[in-house]
Amino acid sequence: MQALEAVFERNFSERQELGASVAVYRKGERLASLARGWCERTQEKTWDESTLVPVYSASKGPAAATLLCALEEVGLS
Repeated sequence: MQALEAVFERNFSERQELGASVAVYRKGERLASLARGWCERTQEKTWDESTLVPVYSASKGPAAATLLCALEEVGLS
């Protein structure tokens, strides 16, 4: 958890991240949940776990991995 927190914090100190969240789950159990920063440059609204953001092209990787696992399961790897 400390390593994840350190990398998360570096996004703010080294990459000037405005606001961000990350959650890590394993077998349905939440192992980590971090959120901090601001929703906008004027720094009026804080970023928290309930902040909604648009996500673009995020499903291509998991979709490809799911397809590859399914193909492997039926012997078509």
